[in-house]
Amino acid sequence: RQEVTGRYLRWAGELAADLEHRMERGEPWQAAFDAVADDLRAALGLADGAVAAALARSLGHLMFARRFLAESRRHYLRAAECAADDAAAARDLWSAAGVAQVESKGQLRYEYAVAAAERAAAAGDHGTQAAVLAEAVSVATRFPAIFDRDVGLAELQQILDLAHRVAPPGDVAATAQLRAADAWTQTRLVDVPDAASFHAALAAAERADDPVLISAALDALGSMQVMSGHFVEPQER
Repeated sequence: RQEVTGRYLRWAGELAADLEHRMERGEPWQAAFDAVADDLRAALGLADGAVAAALARSLGHLMFARRFLAESRRHYLRAAECAADDAAAARDLWSAAGVAQVESKGQLRYEYAVAAAERAAAAGDHGTQAAVLAEAVSVATRFPAIFDRDVGLAELQQILDLAHRVAPPGDVAATAQLRAADAWTQTRLVDVPDAASFHAALAAAERADDPVLISAALDALGSMQVMSGHFVEPQER
């Protein structure tokens, strides 16, 4: 039984990874995945340790692509539980946070991000810690409607201050997240924000070459222009 189970788990892990590669290369994969999804779920139920972490991570990715969002989030949480180290667990929790945001579950998204930052700090990865915390602040200020309760500005400012303190100098990704958080926080603090922080957020996002952050920075800049009474410029963003 042990030998057969081991072979089954190796097959499941290799197949899940292959399906991910097909998806990333833009090759057909959905039908093949749908045909074995239950087998991969069953394999995960038999797995533990590093095998479970890798398979859960792959399933989280694949299920998200198939829009099984709640299941994707659960798989990423399982991957974090079984992760071999704090750095891997931080990435898995950050992925779970991202899925929760797509589900419009702001409170979970915030909690997972804070947990991810704690694991990143334990791993000594202060760049990821700063980026995760800053992104959590951006989401809380940008999308308050998806939260069950409003996260207070004092709490968000405390988290943002910590992110600024721990961010390594020269970390382009962390800097981009920090500038975005600074800009979005301005929309909650004043009636007419200072444009400088929004332009800084866009410039940092462009240096990081991150399309999602660039889009968010453009959204922030457009929001600032609307708050300033300039309604034509946002149409061009």
